[in-house]
Amino acid sequence: MVHGMKIGNSWYSAPKELKEKMVDYFKEHFSCPLRKWKMDMVLNFKRLNEAGAWKLEVPFSMEEIKEVVWSCDENKAPCLNGFNLCFFRKYWEVVKRDLLDMMMEFCKIGKL
Repeated sequence: MVHGMKIGNSWYSAPKELKEKMVDYFKEHFSCPLRKWKMDMVLNFKRLNEAGAWKLEVPFSMEEIKEVVWSCDENKAPCLNGFNLCFFRKYWEVVKRDLLDMMMEFCKIGKL
């Protein structure tokens, strides 16, 4: 709940007056024909080179999957199935092939 607001150099707290001043402020702000809407921003994003971009298409390796499992908080769960990462670490030898197969399927169809 807004109890008051400073608009320009004045403070407004009466609900009706506050509403009118806010509407007037935004109406003026967005309807001013002289306003320069163009923003001069220089966005120097880092870009991948061709080799780096190609690596994004390479299927996951078992080592990459294991690195992710061991790098996250073991109390976190990757989905709603109830298995947290502690489970995957403890039973790695049992589940690693299934995880790799699941990630390969993800690479093919784009859905987990």
